[in-house]
Amino acid sequence: MNVKNAKWFGLAAIGLAAATSSPAQTWRQVGPPGGTVISLEADAHNIKKIYLGTSDGHVFFSNDEGAHWQLLSRIGTGQDDVITHILVDPRDANRLYASTWTLYSGGGGVYRSDDAGHSWKVIGLAHETVRALAQAPTNPKILLAGSLTGVYRSMDNGDTWELITPAKHEDLRNFDSVAFDPRDENVIYAGTYHLPWKTTNGGKDWFPIQKGMIDDSDVMSIVIDPANPENVHATACSGIYHSVNAAQTWTKYKGIPFVFRRTQ
Repeated sequence: MNVKNAKWFGLAAIGLAAATSSPAQTWRQVGPPGGTVISLEADAHNIKKIYLGTSDGHVFFSNDEGAHWQLLSRIGTGQDDVITHILVDPRDANRLYASTWTLYSGGGGVYRSDDAGHSWKVIGLAHETVRALAQAPTNPKILLAGSLTGVYRSMDNGDTWELITPAKHEDLRNFDSVAFDPRDENVIYAGTYHLPWKTTNGGKDWFPIQKGMIDDSDVMSIVIDPANPENVHATACSGIYHSVNAAQTWTKYKGIPFVFRRTQ
């Protein structure tokens, strides 16, 4: 969905209840009202705690799996900060990270909260369009951020950042997703507006991994099975893809109607 053209409305996006009379599923609104929901993140140590980020910079919190919500804070100085990702640090539930980009005001960047989302400060990539954020499972001090200008890495909890893709590369730009291999922080996947890429040596070398994927696919998310890193999923503007060999080849899931193929 193009956020620029999105209508501002309260989104019902969470609650799922199994229907008893038919195999269909029934959705119910659980809130909160105000803004398009862009990002969701649960505390890995207490999955009842959920953080939600909107397309106008609001951060909401629920401590009962989405039954009730409270507005915690707003990220950014304007009303056009799109919160693309929220991460809860597995070492400290009070530490959160967020990535943002702005529609009009030229803001954006990576933010950190040390008080469970009540206040935020920008810690890097200020004024960058940061559309992706990830934390290394093997070493939580390491963070990745994907922006329009490349993939950036922090080795020190976000205090400093370095570009790990070639500067001004024709294809390694306009990043929409990043992901760490769950067993090796040097193995990184990244999706662009065009196609996915991979590095196995911490960003020294990158190679395309598009075999089986429709050309010119905006790769909006990459998910790696923590129990089996060979098992990888990717969502794209052309549909949902699955790989069983660490993204050497992809297979597209069939049966998704054409009008709904753009899966975020």
